[in-house]
Amino acid sequence: MKKILAVIGIFAVIFTLASCKRNLTPAEVEASYAAEHSKAQAEYESRIVASIKQEEDIVEFKAQTLESLGKTEKGKQIVFKSSSGIEQYEVIKVGKSGKAESWVRYTYFNDAEEFEIAKKGSKSGNFKIVDSDKDLRVIVYENKNKKLFEGTDFDTMLKNVRDFGYTVVE
Repeated sequence: MKKILAVIGIFAVIFTLASCKRNLTPAEVEASYAAEHSKAQAEYESRIVASIKQEEDIVEFKAQTLESLGKTEKGKQIVFKSSSGIEQYEVIKVGKSGKAESWVRYTYFNDAEEFEIAKKGSKSGNFKIVDSDKDLRVIVYENKNKKLFEGTDFDTMLKNVRDFGYTVVE
């Protein structure tokens, strides 16, 4: 029993000595603050660079999307842009019959919070989410209310788009 107490006592002394702190000199304190500040500054700059890269990727993706959507073509498709606060590109495809068959909307959100709110609230309305990308802050919707547009001829759809104040991509 005495040996066990002696071993415990030895460990207690070792841990006590190991936990002793010495006082830092003012120069050491200043160097420590400088090192922490430098580390925090590097992390901040890294986040800024990542944020700028993400914004560049979004701009590039928007350009690629618009290029892939093409332009309004008589009897084939109507491509238009919303003039609201959120950037939206929409495409109404027209079939061989000259009547509207599908309607897809690409919505780009200004920030991650706006994107998340839209993603959660997408369970109602005419448009259903068919694709999304959190990093690019884009949601692709399909208009499921086919009664609204299906069977409408190209010229009528184009007039309606213009009457609602959308910018037609030509």
